[in-house]
Amino acid sequence: MNSADADADIGKRQEILVRDFPGRRSEIQDLLSILGGPCDFFPPLLVHGAASTGKTSVVKEIFRHLRRPYAYASCRSCHAARILFESIINSLVGHVRSAEIGYSSARKCERASDFVEFLPDACEEAIRRSNNESCSSPSNGKASSDDPVTVFGNLSWFKRETGVVYLIIDNIDLVRNWSGGQNLLSVLFRLPELSRLPQLGMVFISSVGPHAFMSGTGCRQPLPVYFRDYLDDELFQILVKKQIKSDLYVSFLNAVLKPFSRATRRITELMMLLEPLFEQYCAPVVSGAVLPDEQGKRKLFTLIKPHVRSFLGRASSILAASPGKLLESPGGGRSVISAPASDDQLCNLQLPLCSKYLLLAAYIASTNPATLDAALFDAGHASGSRKRRRRSSLSATEKKENKEMERQLKGPGSFSLERLLAIFSCIATGPGFKLGISAHDNKLDEDAGMEVTSDVLMQLSTLVGVGLISQGLTDPLEGSPKFRCNVEEEVIHMIARSTSFPLAKYLYYNC
Repeated sequence: MNSADADADIGKRQEILVRDFPGRRSEIQDLLSILGGPCDFFPPLLVHGAASTGKTSVVKEIFRHLRRPYAYASCRSCHAARILFESIINSLVGHVRSAEIGYSSARKCERASDFVEFLPDACEEAIRRSNNESCSSPSNGKASSDDPVTVFGNLSWFKRETGVVYLIIDNIDLVRNWSGGQNLLSVLFRLPELSRLPQLGMVFISSVGPHAFMSGTGCRQPLPVYFRDYLDDELFQILVKKQIKSDLYVSFLNAVLKPFSRATRRITELMMLLEPLFEQYCAPVVSGAVLPDEQGKRKLFTLIKPHVRSFLGRASSILAASPGKLLESPGGGRSVISAPASDDQLCNLQLPLCSKYLLLAAYIASTNPATLDAALFDAGHASGSRKRRRRSSLSATEKKENKEMERQLKGPGSFSLERLLAIFSCIATGPGFKLGISAHDNKLDEDAGMEVTSDVLMQLSTLVGVGLISQGLTDPLEGSPKFRCNVEEEVIHMIARSTSFPLAKYLYYNC
């Protein structure tokens, strides 16, 4: 194939990729231009962007279309260096772990030096497999073998080849939290140098930017390619592409997508939010009560409008829930979770007292504006003793309803760790009440209260891990992470009752 035919083939593949991934034309063009030809030098690449922006899907599909030899491994499933190394080797040589062989890997890589030693031979096998050639070569006199585990040999064949083998390592940002993570990052970023393989191309996929890898690796930073968030029209195209009932779904998205895209722009979360709502939207059509014509679509929008408000108010709780917590509806579909059915179910959580107060503090921080903290927790404004100017009952009722509506539409706000700990210290040691004792907690000195110690931070880490509190990206200006409370109002009031905490006095919409 001459250069003109090759360019035409790449252009054709690019259009196919752009059609398959709406809103990713510029990112696909950038990746293709960096990749170049099969023999071109490939610099280490860092593909970064928010979650659910198509990074992994686009990168893997590009390599499939170009038929380049590559290995893919995710640091989310490969949660240790040894598992990551062995997964890469297995992928390169085409080794599949199975019960017949005791789920063993092609090579054991206990240390990084083992991985560097086995990698060149694995790359040789990857190129051989990619070119659909036999494992033996007449020029080098190697023995023939169909077992990918036994093809490891000398490097003469691979060194004469100029094709590039690519390693795609997903969720590379998780390595920073591993034991010895900085050393492992240094090894991965310098892998072509350490393995003496200039034909080795490294692609790292991360949900955080290059700033997270700017220190501690001792090597040059990879070339960044940023995947931006989807725009509304791009979200529309992607969601319609994934739906079979496209005509009815188009009218449904026209009615509800814009308010929901303000809550989240992640495709997976939007699909989880919209799926049960779309079932309610289609119910009158399925039952035959409404025809799917223009007049019927207007009627469907009128019927679904009250449900949209309800779903928006509970969006944060829905997103925090795992898919397993979605309840099966009588028609076989999925419906959105609601609050726990009873206090007994909540008691089964057996939350420590410290965790309960952390959840209460997180809910207050998510619900109230930060400007209200001084009035609520200042020493001169004791709990329950704030003086308020009397107004007419109608005006107070309207004000409370407006605040409640505003809170539901906005959803839970984010807050810093410092603010959370400050509120926690105030409500756990406030003079207006005593700490309750949980049945499963040990003795607690009521006068001493709770101090913000490492135990409190450990409890916070646990709450983040189970999804009751979500942690966002670090604020670039403040330099501290942001958090958000994912607990529903009914549940938090149950927690408040179990600790005898006067939560209503600390909420903005009750002021």
